[in-house]
Parts: sequence; C-alpha cells; structure tokens
Amino acid sequence: MVAKAKEKPQIIGLTGNIGSGKTTVLKEFEKLGIKTLNSDYLVGKAYGQKKAQKELEKFFGTAEKKKIAKIALKDKKKLKILEKIVQPIVLKELKAKIKKFGENSKKNSGGKKIFVVEVPLLFELKLQKLFSKIIVVHAPQNLRIARMEKRGYSKQEFMALESNQIPLGKKIKLAGITIDNGKSFFETRKSVESTLKKF
Repeated sequence: MVAKAKEKPQIIGLTGNIGSGKTTVLKEFEKLGIKTLNSDYLVGKAYGQKKAQKELEKFFGTAEKKKIAKIALKDKKKLKILEKIVQPIVLKELKAKIKKFGENSKKNSGGKKIFVVEVPLLFELKLQKLFSKIIVVHAPQNLRIARMEKRGYSKQEFMALESNQIPLGKKIKLAGITIDNGKSFFETRKSVESTLKKF
C-alpha cells in the first residue's frame, strides 16, 4: 500500500501599501482559525534587541520606534541606516518562523495547513520565494491617508512613506490575489472568507 503524501503547508504572504488595513485583514484570517504572523511584531522585537538598541541610539539618538520613523522619513540616508540595522534581524526571525510552521504545522478547522504572514515590504525586499501565494490588500489613497492621520502622521509624511514603496497597481499585478479593504467591515470579512476558499 502506497503511503499518503504529507500535505504541504501553504505559506501566504499578505501585503499592501501604507494604510491599506493589512492588520485588519490579518485579524479576520485569525478569526477563521488560520495561524497568522504580523511582521510588525518582529520589528518590535528587533528594536528591543540590545545590539540594535545601541546602534539605533548611536545614529538616531533614541531607540524609540515612532521617533526613529519620523527621523527616517525626512532623511534618506538615515532610512538606509535604519534598514541595515533592523531588516536583517526581522528577516532572520521571519524565515525561522516560516520554517517552524512548515515542520510543526497542524490543520486548521477547515482541514488545511495555512500560515498567513503580514509583510508590508514583501515585494520591496524581494521575498516572493518565501510564499506559496501572495495577497495584496488595497484601499483608495484618500482613505489610507485618513487612516494614517488618525495614527498621528501628516499627509506629507504619508506621501513620503508611500514614495518608498512599489506602486500599489504593480503589486496587484504581481500578486494576482487581492482583498478590497476600502468598503465596509462586513464586505472585507466576506472578501477574506471567499479568498480563503481559494487555498
């Protein structure tokens, strides 16, 4: 009798430009019993590492994430320094989390092995090979600006952040799967449910 092949887990990348509501969509997947990971959590952990803190304080005069973000927005050289300090730590941890899920994954309530990982700069960092499929969350720019203003960012700061990201239209073409998070919460939830059926 031939042994049944072990089901390969699906690693889904969730991305989108600033203010698109990626975390909101991620939480909807979690509510449906899907294992998820928010890479912002990994960024927070990176900022907390002693070696990183020393480097951040050396170049920015602080290790506080929001203050550093404001500085990096206005200075491209500082942004590059920030990326060199934080990104290698985050990527190492991200790859470790994905590997661990692949080795120890269990089926969710729907009988599938799925891990949805939110990575804001997925395409910018060329991380496509880490994922089975990629979802782009999108919303109109004026709505995204309003969301960021509620988080304490000005329109100018939003535009500066957006300029460092690949245009949303290009990301949508690269991904193939999209979730519209620019309408009602109910419609977003329905879109997440219908997207899940594709996996």
